[in-house]
Amino acid sequence: MSAVPQFVEREAAFSRHQFDELQATSRWVVNVGGKGSGKTFLDALLILKHSGARPELEEFLGPVGANRITMGGLFANDHQQLATAILGEVFKVLDLFEVGYIFGRQPPPEWVARWKVQGVQVPYFPPKAYAPMLILENGHHVFCSQLYQRHYRRLKSFTFGYAIVEEVSEIEKEAVVMVSERVRDRRGPNQLYLHSNPPEGGDHWMYDWRDNLRKASAAGRFSITEITSTTYDNLDNLPSDYVDTISAEVTPEIAEARVLGRWIRSATGRAYSGYDDTESIDGSFDYQPGRPLIFGFDFNWAPASAGVYQLTDAGELRKIDEVYLEAGGGTQPVCDELVRRYAGKHAGSQVWVYWDATGGSHTANTYKTNHSIVRETIGKAFRPVLFKSRTTNPLEADRVISVSAALLNAKGARWFKIHPRCVKSSADYRKVSWIPGTWKLDKTDLKLTHLSDGDGYVVCGLRPTVRVRGLSAVRAL
Repeated sequence: MSAVPQFVEREAAFSRHQFDELQATSRWVVNVGGKGSGKTFLDALLILKHSGARPELEEFLGPVGANRITMGGLFANDHQQLATAILGEVFKVLDLFEVGYIFGRQPPPEWVARWKVQGVQVPYFPPKAYAPMLILENGHHVFCSQLYQRHYRRLKSFTFGYAIVEEVSEIEKEAVVMVSERVRDRRGPNQLYLHSNPPEGGDHWMYDWRDNLRKASAAGRFSITEITSTTYDNLDNLPSDYVDTISAEVTPEIAEARVLGRWIRSATGRAYSGYDDTESIDGSFDYQPGRPLIFGFDFNWAPASAGVYQLTDAGELRKIDEVYLEAGGGTQPVCDELVRRYAGKHAGSQVWVYWDATGGSHTANTYKTNHSIVRETIGKAFRPVLFKSRTTNPLEADRVISVSAALLNAKGARWFKIHPRCVKSSADYRKVSWIPGTWKLDKTDLKLTHLSDGDGYVVCGLRPTVRVRGLSAVRAL
């Protein structure tokens, strides 16, 4: 085996949060931090630590005790995340440290024979059970699994010496509890490592769970180490525009969570914090023939509404008009009003349509759906018409965050502005608020949210939310 790789020859090679986690001896180790902060890289280092595959690295990886051969667990919310972002990183690090391993198949006979001579006790599984198993050359086994849709129930027959759970905020509480209960092998260190981005919203189970963990630790029931990591801890290993990519799609408040790892217990006050009565208004850009005309629909009987938009030369979005029928009447009169205002002067130019994906159900007063009404009326009056909406809506909180970030993102840019004539839209942005302690909109005022919801379908359609995950490529197995 070669010498210790150069990048671990000094403590400074690890970020502070990585070194602290590797040295932690607590029963629970909770690392909550920003995206790309290096938590996934820790998965591989923790496996190296508990496997004893490179004992000369104990100074850097931390002590684990005399008996290192015990089975570990590596868990993620879904199979795609596990197979790409996590295992890809683990394989890369094991290759770097020149540690032999296999994945998804039975160990070679020569490995088994060597383990027998060395007196290494390894778990036995029937052939089909090796599909999710990572096995190191020295006999260490790591069971790798998703926890999505009650997959965690099959863990009842397992006992682990340690376990690592990635992206805890995306996983059901019951799944995390199940994993914690299975970490009880008397031969192992019995440490549970939980990695996560901060939960967003006071109704998320992680807030009360963290409080209960702290109380239990203070009472001496078990020990806990809490670590906070940030995206800036790992900038040397990220693309140069990584933070900018995150900051461009979220509000300043959300950027603090997704970059700095700060917990946001609840959304408070105005939902669209990026809106400003001066900075968000732009009367210099008005309807321009020849450019695509964009319609955004949020289907409602009363008030009935829709937004009208165009893109500037710089690709920025401008809301140039609104239809707001307080007396109601549903989708048909809204479409008729759009035709009256624009069909004559927009002949021959494209129209793009974004809408509430749930509008495919039948309306209360007709056998037609809201979607079919739009297709028939708008499709007949304009040519060509492109229906660009997705088959499912983005989550409400994601949609609101995307619109608020379009109004003002964490970099201070305003991509979306409103014409002064859109007075009802402006009022919507001033008044719509969160239900305290949640990430749900307060809809007690039935006149609000409809215009801003329609804007949300357009914004999310033009700029789909970027989910920044691990950057490692998948190694061919």
